[in-house]
Amino acid sequence: MHVGVQTNGDDVLRFVDGSIQAIHLLAAGEGEGQYSHEQRVALQKLVQHRKDLEKKLLSKAPLERSRSEDVTGLKQARSPSEEMPRRQSERRKAPPPPANVEVQQRHSANHAHAPPPPPSVSSNQVQSPSDMTEALPPPPDAATMEQLNHTLTESDRNYADPTPVNGQPASPTSNHTPSQHIPENNLPSPTGKTDASSSPTKTADLQELLKTVDLPEKIGPELLEEVRKSTGLSFDKSKVAVETVLGYVGFKVPALEGLMDRLLGSLHFGRDISDEDITSHDAKRMSVIFSELTACKDDSQQRSWALHEDEAIIKEYLQELLSILENAKPSICRKVVSRDNYEILHSLVQYYQMEMRGGLCLLLLKVFGAVCALEREVVLQLLYSVLPLELGQELQLHHEDVQRVCYIALVMTMIFSTGDNVSLAVSERFNQEFFLHILNLIENPPTEQFEDGAVDLLISFVLAFNLHLTSVDTNVVLRSLAAFGTPKVFTEHIMVLINRGDDPVKSFDFKPQPPNSVLKLFHDLYADLTTADLLYTNDAKVLMDVIVGRMTNLSPGDEVRSSFLALCQKVVQNSSYSEHCHRSRELQTILQAISVEEADTPDDQRIAMDILSKNPDIFSQG
Repeated sequence: MHVGVQTNGDDVLRFVDGSIQAIHLLAAGEGEGQYSHEQRVALQKLVQHRKDLEKKLLSKAPLERSRSEDVTGLKQARSPSEEMPRRQSERRKAPPPPANVEVQQRHSANHAHAPPPPPSVSSNQVQSPSDMTEALPPPPDAATMEQLNHTLTESDRNYADPTPVNGQPASPTSNHTPSQHIPENNLPSPTGKTDASSSPTKTADLQELLKTVDLPEKIGPELLEEVRKSTGLSFDKSKVAVETVLGYVGFKVPALEGLMDRLLGSLHFGRDISDEDITSHDAKRMSVIFSELTACKDDSQQRSWALHEDEAIIKEYLQELLSILENAKPSICRKVVSRDNYEILHSLVQYYQMEMRGGLCLLLLKVFGAVCALEREVVLQLLYSVLPLELGQELQLHHEDVQRVCYIALVMTMIFSTGDNVSLAVSERFNQEFFLHILNLIENPPTEQFEDGAVDLLISFVLAFNLHLTSVDTNVVLRSLAAFGTPKVFTEHIMVLINRGDDPVKSFDFKPQPPNSVLKLFHDLYADLTTADLLYTNDAKVLMDVIVGRMTNLSPGDEVRSSFLALCQKVVQNSSYSEHCHRSRELQTILQAISVEEADTPDDQRIAMDILSKNPDIFSQG
């Protein structure tokens, strides 16, 4: 009895293997690698049923070996053909592929709801895979598949461990483990392709499933942080890299497009300063560097004499700080720098005052330039600190060091670029004597290298400082220009700037924006009679060419056109324009057109009519 039941279990196992192969052949032949719903359901049941059968057969193997000694006589009485099926089932894990005759017998057994008797298999009956494929019957049709599902359901319900317990057969459901549902997406495809990518329906289903995936709230900023930390790229470049990768994945894998869009959306989360910024890698490194630099400032030895042994360490700190300020997320830098009412910034200024080593001073100047780009408040903090006074003194003492002069002039241009009122100490320090020294460096550079590198930056500094001077009568820049005589190099440079429309002082986009520094200087020059004829005649004619061109090309209501119109009024009234009347006819035509234009520009119309009415001798000559 026991032997018969064991043989029945092997037969069911071989039957399941043959059915699985038949379904694969059917899908590969007719469905071109695509499985129908009925085939998937059948495969799920067959795969699970085969696992259950293997577990049951393997669990009985130790018991069979223990009982084999009691049934030795019975085994000797059996013929070799009867013994072979059981011996083979004990040695192998899976049966050989079914032969043609076996498949036909199993199909007939499906309709009879009973498994066929076990065949006797010998070594010379085993066929090659190609022969077996050719010998297999046509794959089962839909009716056969439905019958197969019914048979598998009945087999799942009726098959049980046949080992007797206390001399009684085991209950059909006593040791049966319910089959576990296998998702369709987990089934292998004969073509090796993922079904979700080849079927629009499956792609849509996967997209709906991915919509339910919960993403961490800060995954976007965290991903950017990891990319920047691992690659050393700037924050902006890291963001471009992440956006490119996520966008490309979403484009190439449509099923993941929705998820990639959600990840891209999370990149913009927390664009403003957030609590997470302060815990980032860049924030921690900035805090460490500032602490070390503060310790250097507070070191009693550093106050009296420089420890040259620590120069390499301080240099490394400053270089890392400069890299973070230039490449990290700006909100992180702003958050760290603004701690304790910008205490860190003022510590850096004090450290710069005490540092005497030229290499470290240059790095500190670069750091000051980098922090100025963070926000307007940082610029104002430096403007009202002792840094402008220190830098002004260095301009007078270290003008032979061209590189240092260039960095000092650049930082001072940034500090004075806002146009805010300066402190009394700055007004007293940057007096006429100071600007005469600057003009002398511009007009008579000590070296050719100085002329090539520092002159333009010094002119930019003069333009930036002039933004703070609102009164023509007390304008120290105008007094210095008038006292110097005819600063040829200075005037040539500013003529080039106004002709190009450039403003070298405009370094940031902070609000509110100051006026154009070049136009402001020309307004101030022609508002004062002592400097109205500072330009050479040819330069004055070029200036009138620029004014006529701007008023012709710019639209009514444009602030730049209004500014050039007001400058034209000062040039005509306060300078010696009447001596040459350069382009007076064209200027008269423009002024007449502005005075009667339909646009809502009452100020421009008033200025145009005022110029025409107060200078009839000039425009009547046209």
